[in-house]
Amino acid sequence: MVRHRFSVNVAWTLGGNVLYAAGQWVLVVLLARWTNPEAVGGFALALAVAAPVSLMFNMQLRAVIAADVAGRRPFVDYFQARLVSAAAAVAVAGMLALLTRDSASTRAVIVLVALSKAAESLSDIVQGQWQRMEDMRLVGKSLAVRAACVPVLFASAVILTRTIVWGAVFLLAGSIGVFLLYDYPAVRRAIEAAGERSGLFRLEFRRIAIIRPLIRMSAPLGVVAMLISLNASIPRYFIDAYRGKHDLGVFSALAYFIVVGNLLVNSVGQSAIPRLAKLYRPAALREFLRALFRLMALSLGLGVLSLLISIRFGRVLLAIYGDDYAAAYQVFVLIMAAAAIGYLISVLNYTLNVIQAYAIQVPLFLGISILLAVVCPVVVPAYGIGGAAAALLATGVVQMIASAAVIACRIRKDRIQTLCS
Repeated sequence: MVRHRFSVNVAWTLGGNVLYAAGQWVLVVLLARWTNPEAVGGFALALAVAAPVSLMFNMQLRAVIAADVAGRRPFVDYFQARLVSAAAAVAVAGMLALLTRDSASTRAVIVLVALSKAAESLSDIVQGQWQRMEDMRLVGKSLAVRAACVPVLFASAVILTRTIVWGAVFLLAGSIGVFLLYDYPAVRRAIEAAGERSGLFRLEFRRIAIIRPLIRMSAPLGVVAMLISLNASIPRYFIDAYRGKHDLGVFSALAYFIVVGNLLVNSVGQSAIPRLAKLYRPAALREFLRALFRLMALSLGLGVLSLLISIRFGRVLLAIYGDDYAAAYQVFVLIMAAAAIGYLISVLNYTLNVIQAYAIQVPLFLGISILLAVVCPVVVPAYGIGGAAAALLATGVVQMIASAAVIACRIRKDRIQTLCS
């Protein structure tokens, strides 16, 4: 029964994520086809600025609520903590936009993307509630609704105006619409049926004191999430600085194929968090390790398969974007090799949160950021986007080894403490 429910949850999450990623890919294809590499680069730069800030202030609250299988805190606490953090994320992204030397349109896109990320983060915390309830059917439906609505709005704006500014405006409208018309009504009905407080947007002064401990506990995870996103964005910053928007647009379009493999890994990982959290106890440690090794084997197999597909069919896939992108086939193979390592890293990241190894994650991911910041200024000017892809691959191997070592040490430490107590 448990395995059947887990399989159903994975299927719903995977289906929703596939549709969502397909919608996001449509956005990239539309930009590539209806604008130019410079416009794709401008949009990628907006994401590179807004995404790390958004992830930092999201504080991985979705993972925290999903692991709270005992229901120690009501949903309203998590939602209002996300309201506060989303507002802070928009403010910081807006300040960063003002500090950039790019055009006014690029700065506007950064702010619009940040607002869109804020609206999306509210849907994300709702999905965390469904995840805690181990009802991933509702997560899949939410992602499917977003995939059906947002790309249509974005496509209409880009095709009619051929500018990323209006595309970003409609991206924001779609994110707000999906939350207000689908996610919010569904979760409000659910919490009212459970007898919980339903005034999600009633953020009174006394509530700040209640959610402050939650924000304080989750803040390190926000730094970790920001560093993870920053590590993916650091090569883009140096490509933009040394090679310009054209190469940045090409690199970003190639790197988007990583999302395809992340769909399955994240679908399984998101469904597995509550179950792994229940298993991480002395009496079930062997079963916990067995489940973890199965997840790692799945991610490794997926990585190898995606790499083989990129080698065999890469030129055909890149031709969808256009000639500028197909010419970068060898870089694409390097990126997919880095992606194969990244799938294993994703499983290890989920595991770090499940075993509550929070403190060590900040220095771990900060070290990878510093390594990328040291390597990229050397390889990007010399080898262009190929050097950036090689930097991702090399630092990914280092991160994988370090994360696995941290998990092994933490499990061993917890086991020794249990035997001694």
